[in-house]
Amino acid sequence: DGLEPLQHPETAPHVGGMLTDSSITALLHELAKPGWHGLCLITTRVPLANLKPPGRNAPATVDERRLDNLDDQAGAELLQSLIGRQRDVAEAEEAVREVHGHALAVNLLGRYLRDVHSGRLSGRFELQGLTVTAADGGHARRIMETYAKWLEQNRRSGELAILDIIGLFDRPAPYEAVAAVLADTELGRSAPGLDKVGSAEWDRYIAELRRIGLLSSETAGLPETLDAHPLVREHFRDRLGTTANDLWQAGNLALYTYYQRRAPTLPATAADMSLLYAAVNHGCAIGLHQDVFDRVLLPRVWQGPRQSFSTRILGMVGSEVVALSNYFQMPSWTELRRLEPPLSQRAQLVVMTNAGLRLRQLGRLDDARHSCGAVLSGINPSTVDPEETKDAAFAASLYCELLVIAGGHQIPVPGSDDTAESSAKLAITFADQGDDPYFKMYARSCLAEVYFMMGNVGRARDLFAEAQAISASQKTNLPFLYSQNLYRYAYFAIETGGAESLLADAEQDPGWGLNGDNSSQLSRAIRHLVLGAAGRSLVEQGAQPPERLATASTEMDEAITEFRGVGYTDYLVRGLIERAHLKRIRRNLGELTSILEDLDEALTETIRGSMNLLAADVYLQLAACHLAFSFSLTSEQQADARAHVADSLTEANQRVSSLA
Repeated sequence: DGLEPLQHPETAPHVGGMLTDSSITALLHELAKPGWHGLCLITTRVPLANLKPPGRNAPATVDERRLDNLDDQAGAELLQSLIGRQRDVAEAEEAVREVHGHALAVNLLGRYLRDVHSGRLSGRFELQGLTVTAADGGHARRIMETYAKWLEQNRRSGELAILDIIGLFDRPAPYEAVAAVLADTELGRSAPGLDKVGSAEWDRYIAELRRIGLLSSETAGLPETLDAHPLVREHFRDRLGTTANDLWQAGNLALYTYYQRRAPTLPATAADMSLLYAAVNHGCAIGLHQDVFDRVLLPRVWQGPRQSFSTRILGMVGSEVVALSNYFQMPSWTELRRLEPPLSQRAQLVVMTNAGLRLRQLGRLDDARHSCGAVLSGINPSTVDPEETKDAAFAASLYCELLVIAGGHQIPVPGSDDTAESSAKLAITFADQGDDPYFKMYARSCLAEVYFMMGNVGRARDLFAEAQAISASQKTNLPFLYSQNLYRYAYFAIETGGAESLLADAEQDPGWGLNGDNSSQLSRAIRHLVLGAAGRSLVEQGAQPPERLATASTEMDEAITEFRGVGYTDYLVRGLIERAHLKRIRRNLGELTSILEDLDEALTETIRGSMNLLAADVYLQLAACHLAFSFSLTSEQQADARAHVADSLTEANQRVSSLA
């Protein structure tokens, strides 16, 4: 009941309504799967995003009921419960219609009429006029503004100050944070007892605001925390910024300082890291973007320019996207905000590249590709600062990967002037200008994958050999066979007869494909994926007995579970295709339904993320699966299967042809 404290605000770019707590996310996704018999009821003021089971043909297991507006009769009942029974019920219903039955507006209207006009409905004609539309909560905000004027007229400075402070937050406000604002700003200085958070006077102010409906009741599990309806926070945020900008600046500065001090220097948990993300949002709210980058994001959130601790280890992709959105002219992810003074060149490069990477994790591959393209368009390889070459090499490599996913190996995809081949070559140029061997390896493996997918096996082999030689001769902070380098090389090896060698190396070294305790969730998922694929390949070739598929299947299930947790929907799609392939060669008719569910989910993600080449792979796997199982079907079912094969091949052909 009241899930919104565990959700990103509805206004957060691309992650609005998504859950911030991974354990709750995992629980609800399990409960939303078909086949679970039970009921889970959730109430929240913020629509819950990404809960419905993935896949175009997934059964409906999640039912959303929007309860925003009341009908005339129900609204009149609510209104009269607050102001008393009316002799003319029709007038109460008319008052409800005037606010379009908006539940919060009716509730606030009733409390206002009760407190200010002794319950007389005629008092509603004094409500403040605002230009906010009804769709944006205009009726409720008219009543809030009227309440604010009434509080001002009656010198209720304590309640007003608390509402102003609530406007500084986009989620529940801890007493400690509120106390920091009161101590470091002029907010509430004229209100007796307000500076003593938790005192009898403080409690009276809070109780009064809860009585009139502008503050919510205390949230279970969040003691000593103030919360309000999102529209209340939004209204008083806008009001403070418009009428008292100096207090808006001072309040956000106080919270920027408070959250930095409250968090450990290098947070190791999601709860502690959330404090720093709060600091980022408050600092950027008052234009301190460079300071936020230098003091918070780079050294403490990411814990290094390419460490990405908060996302790579803690998995806080949603919080990262919200933080980075502060730097962009939203809704565009290609243009940074115009700041004075402007961001440093390095900050621009790192922020835009990180945005591209996190958008990729969310499955927004078009936005990610455009962001990376914008990064590289502003960099001249001949004049790039030596300190920035690593960042530039990483940006170009990421751009190459995104173009590969879209199918732009040699020909630009729509909306781009670049190809994966040219971007990988640019990445090598940048990497070779610097002194970090890891980026030299990484850029070469990107180009090797491009050549391999274009059919130039010899050139791909040479580039992989160059990367391995760099790893052997120079001290690198990461091994060559790790994470995405491992994925690219392992699939090259599997397709060119090296699957058995991969499995042997992994059997001899338990840490193969990892980086000790500093291994990311993505790297663990990729290790499971390539080991499962290698086992599947050997069974398919007859080099290992079919019993080996049990181990490969376990690896594949682990990989998909990990990919779901870390994001990277393109890798999730690859895992779903590979699992379907594995089940296909097992030829168990009872698994056909689960195969089609995996491929349906994969297809949904490829369409959502414009993954043209991977979409072709999904259709080819669909054709292969329908063909493989058709021999176990009835004559009528075989006809349907043949039709599915033909349709899938047509769709695959169209995807490939669109890239030519």
